[in-house]
Amino acid sequence: MRHLVAHPCSLAALVVGFLAAAPRPLLAQNLVTNPHFDTDLSGWNPVGIGTAFDGTKDANNSLSSGSVHAIQPIAIPNGANLNGVRQCVTGLTAGATYDFGGQILVNSAPAGGSASTELAFYSDNACTTPVGVTTAGASVFAGATFQPSNGSAVAPPGAVAAQIFQNERTAATPGTIDINEDEMFLQLSASQVPTVPRWTLGVLAGAVAAGGVLALRRRQRSGSLAG
Repeated sequence: MRHLVAHPCSLAALVVGFLAAAPRPLLAQNLVTNPHFDTDLSGWNPVGIGTAFDGTKDANNSLSSGSVHAIQPIAIPNGANLNGVRQCVTGLTAGATYDFGGQILVNSAPAGGSASTELAFYSDNACTTPVGVTTAGASVFAGATFQPSNGSAVAPPGAVAAQIFQNERTAATPGTIDINEDEMFLQLSASQVPTVPRWTLGVLAGAVAAGGVLALRRRQRSGSLAG
């Protein structure tokens, strides 16, 4: 039987190439359930009479997915309301930095009205006892396309969970704000995702190459003995 042995340099190059090509975002897991609102609002707690699944609007123009639609009347200037959907995410670590956000489409709003994705931390897994301050992503104003509303926050001492939600605000003019939101996420900040140091790649490549050389020599020896 003929034995095929890969060249040790080829093995080393393969390993290094694989590790170098491995995308770091795969390590940053989105902790949100049903973040894309594919078919419904499962995993989310709808708030407000006008909050519902909308299968006609998707941030990526997908025909098989949708978004959440919320309508919020705000009767006072510079007012705010939290109608939309919210989700309590558990398993967070105090002191860690988390990235969060979503894509918001503001269909209509009074002059200066806006919406944003927001994050609040809690000291219990039911998200009933808040700790620290609420952090807001970038404000999105009325327009024809979905726009990102993202932010970053450090989990305060005692935090074990967080709630991600939307907030609608009026400016000087009160009125009704009509929005859609999609592509929600909450994940460990990219700056804290473990990476493989470059020197370890060299060590690993050297080990693979050395192992390949030893295997090749053993094959050669067994072939000479058999002859």
